[in-house]
Amino acid sequence: MKIAAVIIALLCGIAVLVGIFLPWGEVSGSVLGVDWSISATGMEIISSSGWDISDLALSDNLHAILVLVGAAIMIVCALPALFLAASSGGGRVAVIPLGILIALGAVIAIGGLVWFFVDMSSVEHWTDYVCYGTYGCGGGAILGLISGALASAK
Repeated sequence: MKIAAVIIALLCGIAVLVGIFLPWGEVSGSVLGVDWSISATGMEIISSSGWDISDLALSDNLHAILVLVGAAIMIVCALPALFLAASSGGGRVAVIPLGILIALGAVIAIGGLVWFFVDMSSVEHWTDYVCYGTYGCGGGAILGLISGALASAK
């Protein structure tokens, strides 16, 4: 059971990390009959390069950095937990603190996403601008929280 939970946590951490590079926000419209669309990924929000959704609506970019830190914690803790859970002997006891850290990383990522949604809610019709990158990060973080909690259970 612990091995499956740790594998799921590792995959969820990778999904959250990949979600950082997917579009988090998109604005589209039409000018003089020409359709246009501008999107910003989580990494663009972090690096503030080019057009940036945080320049449009958000006061800072700490939310995307929190998601990145949460994904890194999930992955860094899930890798040794996987090796410890697969090994025989007393390795399963060491998985419990790593499972707690996996869940903590997921909570940090969820907190960053909640902060992003709260900041975006100040924009009129904000749900029209949010893209699938945030939903991928949110799904991975919630499932990572559940699997981290299962990995830390005795």
